[in-house]
Amino acid sequence: MFKNYLLIAMRTITRNRTVSFINIFGLAISMSICLLLILIVADQFSYDRFHSKKDRIYRIITKRTQLNEYVWETATTANPLKEYISQHTGIEDMTTVVRRFGGIASYGDRAISFEGKYAGKSFLNIFDFRLKQGNPEKALELPNSIILTNETAKKLFGDEDPLNKLITVENTGDFIVTGVMDEFPGKTHFYFDALASASFFTGQQADSSSVSNLQNWDNIYDSYLYVLMKEGAEPSDLSSALTDAATYNYEKEGEFSYEFIAQPLTGITPGPLLSNTMGFGLPDFFIYIMLGIALIVLLSACFNYSNLTTARAINRAKEIGVRKVVGARNRHVFFQFIIEAILVAIFSFVLADLAVQFLLPGLNNYLASLGAPVSFTETSGLYFWFILFVLLAGFLAGLFPAVFFSKTNPVEALRRTLRMDILSRRLGFRRLDIRKVLVVIQFTFTIIFVITLITIFQQTRYVMTMDHGFRSENLINIHLQGQDYESFKSGISNMSSVRSVASATYMPALGTNNTFMIYEENGEELFPMSYIGVDQGFIDIMGLDLISGSNFRDPMPATEQYLIVNEAMVREMGWEPADAPGQVIHSENGELEILGVIKDFHYERLDEKIGPMALRYKPEWANTAILSIDKSQQKNALQSIEEEWKVLTNRPFDYSYFEDDLHKSYGHFEALVIILGYVTIITVSIACLGLLGMVIYHIQNRTKELGIRKTLGASASSIMMTLGKGFVFQILISFLLASPVAYFINTAWLEMNAYRIDFGLSTFLYGLIAVLLIVGITVGGHIYRATQMNPVDSLRSE
Repeated sequence: MFKNYLLIAMRTITRNRTVSFINIFGLAISMSICLLLILIVADQFSYDRFHSKKDRIYRIITKRTQLNEYVWETATTANPLKEYISQHTGIEDMTTVVRRFGGIASYGDRAISFEGKYAGKSFLNIFDFRLKQGNPEKALELPNSIILTNETAKKLFGDEDPLNKLITVENTGDFIVTGVMDEFPGKTHFYFDALASASFFTGQQADSSSVSNLQNWDNIYDSYLYVLMKEGAEPSDLSSALTDAATYNYEKEGEFSYEFIAQPLTGITPGPLLSNTMGFGLPDFFIYIMLGIALIVLLSACFNYSNLTTARAINRAKEIGVRKVVGARNRHVFFQFIIEAILVAIFSFVLADLAVQFLLPGLNNYLASLGAPVSFTETSGLYFWFILFVLLAGFLAGLFPAVFFSKTNPVEALRRTLRMDILSRRLGFRRLDIRKVLVVIQFTFTIIFVITLITIFQQTRYVMTMDHGFRSENLINIHLQGQDYESFKSGISNMSSVRSVASATYMPALGTNNTFMIYEENGEELFPMSYIGVDQGFIDIMGLDLISGSNFRDPMPATEQYLIVNEAMVREMGWEPADAPGQVIHSENGELEILGVIKDFHYERLDEKIGPMALRYKPEWANTAILSIDKSQQKNALQSIEEEWKVLTNRPFDYSYFEDDLHKSYGHFEALVIILGYVTIITVSIACLGLLGMVIYHIQNRTKELGIRKTLGASASSIMMTLGKGFVFQILISFLLASPVAYFINTAWLEMNAYRIDFGLSTFLYGLIAVLLIVGITVGGHIYRATQMNPVDSLRSE
């Protein structure tokens, strides 16, 4: 029986090549999208699965609510919480992981930059990170002990044995290498090049203010806490202890309310969108969006298959009638069409997998360039899901035709008088054709995608071309990595190719921001104010407008006494720009006098409004040296600068063009346009393929009618109108259904941007015109050829 099903299915596929191509190709391109998304989801769900105690490990996250309205969640928590819950009977072990460890590590004449963490001595007991060298039970016991990753050890020591060697971390202290970590057994949300002992804070090397700040309950930004529960312990017991900690250590009537939440280790990636996360991970809502897109694209291709198969009902009517007369039951016909659909899905999967293999290398490299290290690796476990996916796709594609044909009356089938609305009636659509309903749904999704793509493209172009209020052309950023700015500046200032030099703690509009608090005279908090630490050259090199007052003088006092503010700060204080110079503000650093006022510029990305900000004279805090270089001499200038850099330090010479940095800071827009553009092209292509197949069969079934119309004198335009008006009407209905959904979706995400395009009727019209043009190009030629047929041939067609 099964062999018979396969033979009939293969004959049907090979006999109707045009329709088979449309079905197989449509399913293949939709499956390629789905397979890529399955690989992304599988990649994200592979994080931290290699830890043997993963089901008992929880990370404590913090939820802070301001004035019962503004909620902010962070992956970090208050460091004193560890001591507070340490007596809980359900806890087997705990470890803290503290941020802000890193910089330049040196050994002998070698120096490298690294990012690290401080970790408690139980870290290696809780997590299954293996040591290639060293004793895991004692590796983090000493206050100045440090564990290096294998890659970091090779960079710093080469082929030399690193164990028990002393390395120096600039501005921090000396550390003894007590372990070298083996390659990670799998993917993890942890990101570090080195782990130092958390007890370093309580040792003699620790700065007292850092210790005091870390032990403050209000500091929820620097410390991660991981808890290992005992076998059989209930997470709800831990939740009650965390609730008590928040209740007894924070003011009930304060501006902020706090809540500590136990997050399962396997729920971190993917997980909720949090601040202060480690490493890279897609938020869980993004996973759901991708799966939703995959389902929409797959259903679109399945709709095509259903429509085209049921449209061929008349051509296959006698086959179904004969099968039923000779004894075939409804279930036999049902399984025949399901198996036929699954066979088409298998052929489609082969093409889709080939397409995925072709796309993977480029996609991996592209995502890595955006800072998203998603690796698409087909593991043996994934093939089970692939097989399940193929069966599901085939079943969904063949369900409607299988139901339709299995319920067919054999007498109607043999007479070739099948009613095409039979399936609609059985599904409750008594006055609708289910095939038309599927076309409308398909183009509804298509129009939503097209309108959304147009909106994102317009918003991206608006953001990328909007004036940020500063200069970005021909600026090169030298990343100082702890190197003294003044020494570097004096070494390159006499180079003829270097026009000017300035310093900054960070460059504007790249997603970084620092703040300090402004107070009233009585000590009451007013508001936090953003700042950039700069020197005298920053305003000129960035092309900022000084609208009143003066720039920083040369020389400046040794202690901070002055600052320059923007217009937003002046408005916040209720002053006029001309009156602001000479005013004194009270800050957490004491009284500061305003020297000048600069015109507002976008120191943050364009999804944030311009707020109060200041330029503070802090060249000693410089992380970046900004160079303005003659464009015609850039190559030679960079060689000379690198030579001077190597005279000063053995740190690697690291630079970037500010224009490139600025472009990358909006990389999420670019990535979104590319991904959604690709999905939109696929969706439109699938919809048009299905419509093309429908038009072909529509013309074939009305061939004699068209011949009679031409014989009676009908013009080509009237025949085209007759054939095309039904499809145009269906697309217009799709547009009416898609418009409110597209408006809701695009309005919602546009409102998250402080500066955005006007989203209105024109965007919807662009979307409708685009879809109508694509449809017209797809089916217009076939309809036109139908009008040019010889009526004699048309009348002989049946």
